[in-house]
Amino acid sequence: MSLDFRRQEGILPSSRVERCSVTIVGCGAIGSHAAETLAKIGISSLVIWDDDFVEPHNLPNQGYRLIDLGKPKVVALQERLLTNLGVKAIAHRDRVGEDTDYKTNVVISAVDSMKARKHIWAGVQRSDSVELFIDGRMGAQFGQVFSVHPKVPSSEEFYEKHLFDDTKGHEAPCTEKATIHCAVGLVSWITASISAYIQQMEVPKLFELDFANFHSEKVA
Repeated sequence: MSLDFRRQEGILPSSRVERCSVTIVGCGAIGSHAAETLAKIGISSLVIWDDDFVEPHNLPNQGYRLIDLGKPKVVALQERLLTNLGVKAIAHRDRVGEDTDYKTNVVISAVDSMKARKHIWAGVQRSDSVELFIDGRMGAQFGQVFSVHPKVPSSEEFYEKHLFDDTKGHEAPCTEKATIHCAVGLVSWITASISAYIQQMEVPKLFELDFANFHSEKVA
C-alpha cells in the first residue's frame, strides 16, 4: 500500500512534487519533523545529514521514540520514514563541510551554529542543482525561516547580512533552547515555502514566528 495524495492534488500535483528533491542538514527539532512532513506531501527523494545520537532530552521536541534512544539520529529517522511512509531516505552519519556537494533542488539548514550554516551556504553556492536554500533558526519560542535563491544577487546579499559569528549570537539557557510547538510551527512554514516553490510561486526571504507573544511576521 502506498500513500494516497488525492486530497492535495489540486494544490500540489504529483507530477511536480515527484521532481522535487531535498537535502536536510541536521536531524534535530527542525530537521526530524521536516523530513516526515515533506515525505507526507509526497517528496520521496530525501537526503539527511547528522552525526549525533538520540538522547533522552531529544524526545520531547524531536521526532524520535523511546526505542530510538542511543541510535544515530539519521539511522532512527531513516527507519521511521521507511516504516511509516515507505520513503527510503539517503542517510549520511556525518557533518557537512565547506566542500560538501549538494545534488538536490532544495537544501534545508536545520543546524544550531552559524559556523555550520556558513559551511552549508558555501556548498550551496557552488552547487549547480540547488534552486532554493532554506535556513531554519529556532530558540525556544521564537524562530526564523530564511528562503534564499542561490545565484540571485539580491537574495544572496539579503541572507549574507544575517550570517554572523557564533560569539555574537544570543546564548539561551539550557532550559530555554527548544519547544515542540516552535519546531513544528517552523516546519509548517518551511513546508509551505517548499510547496510554494513547487507551485512556482514567490517565497518570502524571511518569516518570523514569536510563539511567546502570539505574533508572526513576513519580514522581507
